[in-house]
Amino acid sequence: RYMERRRAEELAVALAESRRRFDRIINQLTDKAWTVEIRPDGTARPVYVNVEHTTVFGGRLHLSPDDDFIAVMLRFVHPDDTGAFRAYCAELITGERAELEYRLIGLDGVTRWIWSRGAPRREGERLLIDGISSDVTDRRRIAEEREHLLAQQHQQVERLRQLDAMKDDLMAMASHELRNPIGIIRSYAEMLAEAPGLPEEYRTFIEVIDRKSEHLQNLVDDLLDLARLDAGRVVVDARPVWLTGLVRQAVDEHRAAAQAGRITLTAELSHHLHVHADPVRLRQVLDNLLSNA
Repeated sequence: RYMERRRAEELAVALAESRRRFDRIINQLTDKAWTVEIRPDGTARPVYVNVEHTTVFGGRLHLSPDDDFIAVMLRFVHPDDTGAFRAYCAELITGERAELEYRLIGLDGVTRWIWSRGAPRREGERLLIDGISSDVTDRRRIAEEREHLLAQQHQQVERLRQLDAMKDDLMAMASHELRNPIGIIRSYAEMLAEAPGLPEEYRTFIEVIDRKSEHLQNLVDDLLDLARLDAGRVVVDARPVWLTGLVRQAVDEHRAAAQAGRITLTAELSHHLHVHADPVRLRQVLDNLLSNA
């Protein structure tokens, strides 16, 4: 009997020391660690709550073994989250793991977001629930700010898309409106050029008018092509094309601009070069290539 009593005393001392070490470790946490026992009437008797849980409650919460842990918590849960908190507790009482993020109004009056996780276990006829509750206010704030920034970005993208569509509509409308007067100017220039007895100096002026009008018409056509490209309505009319003649024509028209920039522009091509392509689109490629170069 002496040996049994001595052994029991040693075990009690070891258990107390283990409990002190456990408390020292748990109390380093800013989270609230807790264990409750579910009574037959559905209330929760506090079994263990670490003392250093001021981060969650904004102060130290004092509990007695006769308290109902669920009722105590409901005094602090935000009114808009009481329904969700009751459902969370009901799920734990059924023996299922559960977790919940909810708002808690602390002892200091500050509202915090809390993330609670509970894990039920049975010891014979007893139902115990171990859990931990963490302050996730900063994470929630960052997530809300992120959602706000994403919403702002979405609005900006939608606004830019609307402005881009308005720009396309305006460009298409302006291009259509410009084609008619340019066509009339070129028609009258051709009629004037065919007039008998016209001084040679005037013919030079008419050629300038026609050349500049053609340049304007090409610019308008480019704008229309760009509008069609954005709208996905570009048509390619592929046919056999004499590539040598097309390239030489493009080079000849850009030679004056090249000479003004002190650039020598030459075309060394075989005479018989043919491709299957859209001559208008291919000429646009050549003009863009030469003008950029």
